[in-house]
Amino acid sequence: ELNTCVAAYIPDDYVEDTGQRLDLYKRLSAAAADEDEVANLLAELQDRYGPRPVEVEALGELMIVKGLAASLGATSVDLSATRLALSLSERTPLSPERIVQLVADKTTGFRLTPEMRLIRQLSPAEQTAPLVSAKKILRALWAHANRHR
Repeated sequence: ELNTCVAAYIPDDYVEDTGQRLDLYKRLSAAAADEDEVANLLAELQDRYGPRPVEVEALGELMIVKGLAASLGATSVDLSATRLALSLSERTPLSPERIVQLVADKTTGFRLTPEMRLIRQLSPAEQTAPLVSAKKILRALWAHANRHR
């Protein structure tokens, strides 16, 4: 589950055919785990339909966030203009000990809710580009999960 306040979609006036749009959504979703594949699909869109609108750029970024979150075992991601929240499954590579370390280290900005949601407020600078910030945060979480494995 992925919830965001960012407008991330393929506008009707960019790809007019509904079937083609649905196919592109499926392909982007399937490619989410591979940033290079997402980039290739975005390049294909530009080749076929012209310069990409900001909503399509945001959709590409969102698919990368989706892939990174999936690699962390997240069952849901909520990204607002001010915070990132993750619900992690039992198959997360973040061990309970690593999560405790992460939350205990006040420099990370993470906190854990009673519902076991990992939450991080975005700094004012991060709020200017929440999708880019979410990618950086998720990459850092992945590195934290894999440190000394």
